[in-house]
Amino acid sequence: MKTYRDIAENDLLWAKSSMNIGDQMGQYNMVVVQAQQSAEKFMKGFINDFMNEGGKHDKDLVTHNLRKMALLINEFVGEKILNPIECKYLGDWYFDARYPGDNYTEVRDREEAEYSIQLAEKIRDALYEQINKINAQLINHDKGYNSQQNQIQFGREL
Repeated sequence: MKTYRDIAENDLLWAKSSMNIGDQMGQYNMVVVQAQQSAEKFMKGFINDFMNEGGKHDKDLVTHNLRKMALLINEFVGEKILNPIECKYLGDWYFDARYPGDNYTEVRDREEAEYSIQLAEKIRDALYEQINKINAQLINHDKGYNSQQNQIQFGREL
């Protein structure tokens, strides 16, 4: 079964591999959209697997508001592991680079596309670091089956 994390990793790979096509086209919209999608799925995976007991955050799994998700995650972990301003910047690409309308933007700056990928990687890395901390606590405190299940659910070493 594919997880949010599996799909997020795939989206990030597509963003990176799309840079060459962006160079050829002189336009990087799909790069920034895939970077945004990757970050969104990394965040939703964390919320779903560690914060959503009893469906508490089901409504947050259908939003595209990365800033809101960053604030929720930061509150849950008790520290600022995600920068809400950076998440807002990346999150804006969901609509602005994807759909026609007043806010539509053609991304022609390669550096902006590279920055979007860097932000997605930064979000991924911060979440993976937090997951490793949670898994270490679960191992050290032996909280029982549910905790072991969360550790196994994320599977391979992060």
